[in-house]
Amino acid sequence: MTAPIVKQLLAAYPAQVRFAFKHYPLPMHKESPLAHEASLAAADQGKFWEMHDALFAETAGTERQNAGTDETAGTDTTVHAAQKARLGTVVSVPFSRDDLIAKAAQLHLDIARFTKDLDTHRFKPQVDQDRQEGNRLGVDGTPFFFINGHAISGGASLQDFKHLIDAALKKPPPPRKARNRPMKGPQRSFRTARTAQPPPSLFAVKAGAPMVGATQTSER
Repeated sequence: MTAPIVKQLLAAYPAQVRFAFKHYPLPMHKESPLAHEASLAAADQGKFWEMHDALFAETAGTERQNAGTDETAGTDTTVHAAQKARLGTVVSVPFSRDDLIAKAAQLHLDIARFTKDLDTHRFKPQVDQDRQEGNRLGVDGTPFFFINGHAISGGASLQDFKHLIDAALKKPPPPRKARNRPMKGPQRSFRTARTAQPPPSLFAVKAGAPMVGATQTSER
């Protein structure tokens, strides 16, 4: 599991790093898309991370049975179970509609509202949009990270993440391009073309400039 490492990084870089989560349900996990929708339904009630942790608590036990943990190496080797999922191994986790509603009840959510969001698939468009974005960026499985555009496929140690973040902090921010206002005239007008935005990052590092958007993809 990489969640503990993420929490340690956010604690180590409280003012320099911004973290955001994106959804990437894997096709071999048939109930995974609904679990993603459930996390967003919980987020709508202010409890995204509580639902996130509840969902990952279910998979942690299953993955440890398959992979075990290596605490001495500094990296939880359960990530290798996720790597196996890339090759088609199905991880059995209880993410049925009833299981998700039960988790919502444990978190003291408004069950009627939560159930309606699940049954109407209110948040499916957002999950689909995140997955399409991941496909465009070359995401091929989970966990998958970006640090200011630098891709990390699979797990990494705390020190590995810190090394990449420290390196990003040392880089000067890119110069801002001046915007040209349209020129008014009877015959011509010039418009500034929109430049493509850089790919989103799991950890957006601030180095003398405002932090940009950030992304993590996940299999939930």
